[in-house]
Amino acid sequence: MIDWPPAANDQGTVSERAEGARLDPIEKAIRNAFEKGNAEDRAFREKVYRSAFAALDRVLQANPNITVEAAISRRKAVQAKITEIESEFLPAVPDVTLPPENVLPAGRNS
Repeated sequence: MIDWPPAANDQGTVSERAEGARLDPIEKAIRNAFEKGNAEDRAFREKVYRSAFAALDRVLQANPNITVEAAISRRKAVQAKITEIESEFLPAVPDVTLPPENVLPAGRNS
């Protein structure tokens, strides 16, 4: 049996999506926070994301040896991970196909 990764719009729970997968620490922290509330609620997710950035800022401020470039890189990594996670919550988009150019829509005469 082939074990496919979850699709972007997979409707499984957060823990089901993370189960068995090796998560990086940022993703693991975010997904663990999701378990403490309603991950389907956008406002809740935004609060979790703000908390993740606040935690990163505390870590960066506590380490005076970190370079500006490294700090920027870490912020971008968190932002990219949040974007990736948030894509799982996007609603499915229906497939829209356009009619052939030479066919007029119903009710229109040329």
